[in-house]
Formats: sequence, structure tokens, C-alpha cells
Amino acid sequence: MKICHVSFAVIRTDDAERWLTTVPFFTRILSAMATEHQVFSVHYSSQDKDKEFDRVRYRFLKDSVGELLSCSNVITLVDALSPDVIILHGFHSSWRAWIFTTRLKNYPIYIQHHSERPFRGVKSFLQKKVDRHVRGYFFASDVMADEWVRTRLIRNRQKVHEVFEATSSFPGSDREGLNTKPFSFIWVGRLDANKDPLTMIDGFVEFLKHEPAAELYMIFKTQELFADVQKQITGIAKSIHLVGNVPHHEMPSWYNKANFIVSTSLYEVGAVAVVEAMSAGCIPILADIPALAKITSNGRVGLLYPSQQPELLAHALLRASKLNIKAERQKLNQFYEEQLSPSAIARELTAAINVSQKESSSV
Repeated sequence: MKICHVSFAVIRTDDAERWLTTVPFFTRILSAMATEHQVFSVHYSSQDKDKEFDRVRYRFLKDSVGELLSCSNVITLVDALSPDVIILHGFHSSWRAWIFTTRLKNYPIYIQHHSERPFRGVKSFLQKKVDRHVRGYFFASDVMADEWVRTRLIRNRQKVHEVFEATSSFPGSDREGLNTKPFSFIWVGRLDANKDPLTMIDGFVEFLKHEPAAELYMIFKTQELFADVQKQITGIAKSIHLVGNVPHHEMPSWYNKANFIVSTSLYEVGAVAVVEAMSAGCIPILADIPALAKITSNGRVGLLYPSQQPELLAHALLRASKLNIKAERQKLNQFYEEQLSPSAIARELTAAINVSQKESSSV
């Protein structure tokens, strides 16, 4: 099968080839698909370039105002490839998606949902028109498609398939034993309202009453709530370490410092940091929202707790502290390989496409 991935996002770099090394959470899935299929990936960049990378053929097209309005070059290129399947990444540009799907409507087109929400007004009208030419949609969780179906942007629920959008950037870990500090936790995200670091701190402070030797490492890029966070950790800074920004390639060493990854997010799609921590052997303690519930197969590994509930987070942390870490990590390693690894997601994508093609041919 010849599969063509397409993204309308413009890669803002003069070195598109180097960019490939910065997004392994994406490229590793395509490379896994390429073990059984012919895979192309088309992107906009500052220059035209053709590059083969880990079995996948990447095509970079020079962006311009005219091209970004008409998509003529990308449409011509994809049509020339004559793929069996097209996977369009994201629904962020309803105008381009409408032009693209209308011009290439004779091909089976699938849309991979990322972080976008349904539009309103003219953009919503275009999204509804796009749906006429789309064979299927890939959502990290079926629940995340509810609003799209309810607003009739997706008119047929059977088009929706659960496929996770990202994998770990790093190879899986066979780490089995305890960290030298057994009650060690890591939190990774922006210091903003959506990532909800204040719930993390409130819950952890309550947990410290039961396990005063516990430690939390907080890694973050943006600092919108930094002043509030600093205020809340007054007097307990020895237990909560505000690490700040860490280069991505150094993250495995930080994951190895912890036995648990905690997420307090209110909304997620890819949750790449959580997946990467899990691949490194960190047991997940996650807010019970659709994407994070999907990551754990509804609590099959790790623990889920209601979001924005510090006291229930503290209870989850206390339950986690009583787990058999070695046994949980062995279960986690197997789960990651079966559900979240590049090969697992590639298989899930291919299976969803095959099911959709069969359903379409039987209509």
C-alpha cells in the first residue's frame, strides 16, 4: 500500500532535514509503517527538497502566499504520487483542507486529529463540506470526536477511529528496579492554566503529610504561573524542585530520576511527555480526561484521578506509593510495546484504514 502523509503546517527552519531529527514522536511512526508499506510525507518549508529518512520519502515544498492559498503544488505532487491512502494531519486550516479534499476527492482521504477544536461560522461551513470527501478520521480517543459529531462536522460516527497520534521519541526502557528514592515523581508541561500546575502542588503538599521524604521534579518551558507556583511551594522547596526548561535530548536522564509521571492537564491530545516518560519506565498517574485515559487504556496501567481535584490527586499519589513498583513497571513495559510504541501505532493506523476501506466497499 502506498500511503501519503500531508501537513499544511509550515516548518520554520532553513534546515528541513535537521527538523526530521527533532520530531521522532512523529517520524518513528511513519518509519514503522514503512516496514510494510511505501510511505511519503509532504510538508511546507522554506525551500524545495526531497529527502529519504529511515525508509520514508519526505518531500518539502517551498511555501508562498499563493501556494498557501491554493495548495496547487502540494495537490499536484500528491496526485502525481497516486497514493492508495492520503492522511491529512490536522484540521487547523479549513480553507486548505476544503481545497485539498475537493481536488483529490477520488482518493481515500483520512484526517488525523491533533489539538484542533471545531470551528464556527464560515470555517465551520467549510469543515462540513470537507466531511463529504473524507473516508475517515483518527482521534486519540473516541470521546474527543463527540463535539465534532454533535455539531455535524462529522456526519457519520462510523468514520471515527481511535488511533493515538504520537509515540515516544526515545527507545523503550527495560528499567525494572526502584529508583534510589522510591517516592520520586516528575511533572512536565507549561506553567499555564491548562496544564494546571497548582493542582499538582496542592495535591503533592497533601501527599507529603503521609510521605514526607517524597520528591517532585517539575520541568517546564513557559512561566505564566511561575509566581503562583513559587508562592505555593514556600517552605517545602526541598521537596518540590522547579527544574525549569530542559533540552529534549536530556529528558531520559530526568525520567530515570523518577518512578512516576504525573499529569494534571485539563485537555490533551498527544501527551508526548507522558508517553515518553512511560517508555522510560515511569508509572503514570494521570488526570482522567479522554486522551490520558486512552494512554492508560482506562487505567489498565497506572492510576487515573478526577482532574482539578487536589485531594483526589493526593489519594492517587498515596495509592501509587503502595504499589509493587517492579511488577507495575514490568506490566507498563509490555503495555507500552503493545499499545504506544511506533510499531503498535503503525499497526493501529493500518488496521483502521483496512476496516474503513472494507466498510466503504460494502456500501
